Amino acid sequence: YAYDELVKTKELTEQTTHYNIEKLAYEIEQAGKDFEYLNKTAKKLEKDLVIAKLKFLLLMASQNQVDQAETALSQINTKVKLMEDALKMKDNALKALLGMDRNAVLKIKAGEKKFEQLGEIDLAKLKEEALTNRLDAVQVTNSYNSKKMDYELYEYFKAYIAFDDYKTMKDNFEKADLTYKNELDDIRLKVENAYEAVVTSENEYTDALDAFNNTSENHRINELRYSLGMISQIDLMSSELALVKAEADLQKALDNSILVKRKFTAACTVGDLEVALGQ
Repeated sequence: YAYDELVKTKELTEQTTHYNIEKLAYEIEQAGKDFEYLNKTAKKLEKDLVIAKLKFLLLMASQNQVDQAETALSQINTKVKLMEDALKMKDNALKALLGMDRNAVLKIKAGEKKFEQLGEIDLAKLKEEALTNRLDAVQVTNSYNSKKMDYELYEYFKAYIAFDDYKTMKDNFEKADLTYKNELDDIRLKVENAYEAVVTSENEYTDALDAFNNTSENHRINELRYSLGMISQIDLMSSELALVKAEADLQKALDNSILVKRKFTAACTVGDLEVALGQ
């Protein structure tokens, strides 16, 4: 029993380590895109402030409007600093996970990421297979089998055992039997929840892709309108910001879809990756 659990623990720890490395790498990449978006936003707000001050001199804007523009710029600059600090923290966390020196330069080269739908699966079959594959299933089954062997021994020699002792053993085993069945049902539910998370992530990616395509087309039209003098540079900057945001949202949806599928695979084979963090 101990050997079986060690083998499963090793496999779960390996998958968890790979998952956390990949997750942190994605988060750093996403934070970089968010950082880019905030910097572009800051540049636009700088333009807005310049325009607001010019309008104020021409009596076309109030002091309150200038103050609002200054406040918006100050707030976005604060967010830029916070995002920069968050990016450094994630970078250091990944170095620690990889066993790298904190002062080393970390260069992440993400592999090709593709969106792949899960397709049709036999969920009922996967849930039953998980009862023999997952670490927690192995642990509860080993524990149950030990209690069952003890009870069967008592059952065999019950004629020579005091009734109260036998009754206590029988009651304890019946409780253990019920607990075991409930624990198996809980594992089945975890697999089902992991599957539902995959379906949700696929829908979110599809929505993000549609939004990105629409925003890309709008920006293309706005670039044409700007070249014809139909919109201002500020309008074009707003359009570009919307495109950067839509691209970042699409990347996050893709990353999430990949990671959720990793967790689903683990849920069917070794166990919950979050649980493994504490082991």
